[in-house]
Amino acid sequence: MLKGSTRSSFASSVSAYNFLCVVGALGAYRSELVRLAAQSPLADEIPRKWPAWHSGFGTLYDELLDARNDAIHQGAFARSLTGYAVQMAVVLRMLS
Repeated sequence: MLKGSTRSSFASSVSAYNFLCVVGALGAYRSELVRLAAQSPLADEIPRKWPAWHSGFGTLYDELLDARNDAIHQGAFARSLTGYAVQMAVVLRMLS
């Protein structure tokens, strides 16, 4: 099951694919999705009028990309730690 930012990153990737019919890194979709989103007043017009309440599409996209990248790196770090813990357990198990 996908959790948190992984789920939204996956959904964004699927949305990008549906709009652009191409598969690639999420960052590669930015300019085309910003162009498509500009058709919605929620992308730029509303954020300009009420910046305290609404963020522009480009800003949201950049934040999503940063959060997704952080989550991926944290996951890789956690997998490394898990590998080290397993190796330590094997060493200690050999003692008993």
